[in-house]
Amino acid sequence: MLGRAFEVIAVLVALGAGAGLALRLWRGRAEPAPEESAPDPTYPALAAGLLVLVVAVSLEAWFDPPSEVTPAMWGGRGLVLGAALLTLWGRRVMGTSYAPTAHHPRPAEQEIVRSGPYRLFKHPQYLGNLASLAGLVLALDLRWSWLALSPFVAALAWRIRREEAWLRATHGEGWREPGG
Repeated sequence: MLGRAFEVIAVLVALGAGAGLALRLWRGRAEPAPEESAPDPTYPALAAGLLVLVVAVSLEAWFDPPSEVTPAMWGGRGLVLGAALLTLWGRRVMGTSYAPTAHHPRPAEQEIVRSGPYRLFKHPQYLGNLASLAGLVLALDLRWSWLALSPFVAALAWRIRREEAWLRATHGEGWREPGG
């Protein structure tokens, strides 16, 4: 009974992530940044890293479902919820300064956000994304899917480095000052 429930969860996660990935890729193509000379190369890398993770999680949950629910699995579920709330809070506070690329298409309109979760973390949305994926692996009690997080983490680190270089170039070193 428990194994079948995890099979259903794995399929739903794969379908939801696949649909979300397709939507994000479609939106990325439909709304190119007018001032960028080339598309953001970190975006396909993040999408590929997420796809690798979704496939790994789905396959492992399908072929090796846990036999019982453990406290660590409940902790993973709590981590997914908390991380999702952090991501949403960060996005809400970011407001009109948010851009789906590492290079903001309207630098004159962008403000450096230092309130909300940005007082505590330099990149709360990225932290929330990563923590929610780690929570998913933990919630499903998967052993090998942790390795599949590596491509996503590498792509995320690349994106952060590019974004910080752009922020430094457009806003100077002052963008690093803590909020509050």
